Amino acid sequence: MPEFEELDAESLGPEAQKLLEFLKNRVNGQDKVLNSFIKAIDLFDSGLRDFNKPIHTAILVGPAATGKTLLVRSLAEFWFGNPDAYLEISCQNYRREKDILSNIPSIETKGRYHIDPMFREKVDIHNALVEEKDGLIAELKNKKKLNSEKIEEMKKRLAEIDWILEKESGTLHQGQFNYRSIIVFDHLEWSDDNIWDFFCAMLENGYVIVNNTAVPITNSVIFITCGDQFPQKEINKEIGFVNSSQNKDGDFPEQKIYLKTRDQILNFFPKKFLSRINRAYIFGELSEKVLLEILKDDYRKFYNELTSVAGFPIIFRVESEANDFIVKESMDHPEFGARLLKSKFDKYIRKPIGRLKNQGKLKAGDKILIRFDRKRNKIIFLKEKNDNNPA
Repeated sequence: MPEFEELDAESLGPEAQKLLEFLKNRVNGQDKVLNSFIKAIDLFDSGLRDFNKPIHTAILVGPAATGKTLLVRSLAEFWFGNPDAYLEISCQNYRREKDILSNIPSIETKGRYHIDPMFREKVDIHNALVEEKDGLIAELKNKKKLNSEKIEEMKKRLAEIDWILEKESGTLHQGQFNYRSIIVFDHLEWSDDNIWDFFCAMLENGYVIVNNTAVPITNSVIFITCGDQFPQKEINKEIGFVNSSQNKDGDFPEQKIYLKTRDQILNFFPKKFLSRINRAYIFGELSEKVLLEILKDDYRKFYNELTSVAGFPIIFRVESEANDFIVKESMDHPEFGARLLKSKFDKYIRKPIGRLKNQGKLKAGDKILIRFDRKRNKIIFLKEKNDNNPA
């Protein structure tokens, strides 16, 4: 009997693992979303995916500033070295199918998306053969007007067309195009019902015809972003969407938010559209722990700005109570996510240090301590004394 060993089919490939680590260093608090998303990209790297469909089609749902756009920008940065290298279509501005189609050509200049000049020709040949086949079949149904020689000739041509179509199937949209792209349909919940047929056809066929030009999307990751507010309708049955806020025990601490959002998705979007989506990822609100991680990243970025951009290297240390104060201030409106934290960081750190610099009270090389004063309920700045810089 031959011996067998079990293979590990769960681990990621090296390129996907690099991407996962890259994303986790930029998108905080959404590890479950990232772990699920990366599996689709890993399939793309293997070359075993369906080449007639996009690389991945995902709905990103959640409150503002929870990491949806950051995921898109981080993927673009990893793939293209530029976080802006993606096409974004704001659905509130394109409420009809023709409005979206008129914007698609900007992919060439804005989104690192290149149309293969041979693709349109292949589509034209394919469509002409299908049309000819349909015409021959229609004629053969009326055999009374045809002689036997003509019938045999038409059957021979039909067999020839079938052979060509079968030979070309799988190559029409295949990976002959050495590029990747990212397309974002932002806030799809604001669009008009008239565009659903456009999306269904695009995702089903793998390309869009724009101004007599075939724009393939088979090498694209398509993100569809939505907020967390949807019209309420009757509740449909549950399906398996990914919630990033699942804890270690497998429970959903924000289960009410999760169920509400999932049901809103199911009731808002047509089933014919949802059936063509690979996955829906629900981004949970950011916890204090996650906001603290983001705050520490903000300090690092600010220090780099001071050193490399402003040419004003100062050394600062922040006490934990000061960080806790800023984070708690940012939790007043959790629906604003990380954007409110950025605002509080500017208010309590960036602007005061800028004012101290303008007043001449801070100079390059100074060392400061950032502390929270409980009595005055405010953040204060203390400068270290030295012989050359007395207090």
